Amino acid sequence: MNKLGIEDVSKQYFQLNVRLKKLLEKYTNLVNAVNFLKEEIEDLSQTINELGVKIQELQKEREIKVTKKKQEVKRSG
Repeated sequence: MNKLGIEDVSKQYFQLNVRLKKLLEKYTNLVNAVNFLKEEIEDLSQTINELGVKIQELQKEREIKVTKKKQEVKRSG
């Protein structure tokens, strides 16, 4: 049977603890990155929605102008 001494166990414990801390740091960084991307996506989505509304408004204005032009042409024609 392979028996480990206290020093060996302590060394392994320390190494595992260091690895765990590194993994936790990487996990934290990933969570922060995901949260940042989520906020960016929400901002972009809001901007896209606002642009969609603006496009609709501009299309309505254009339709009104075209209709007025057609009416003017009919009146003068």
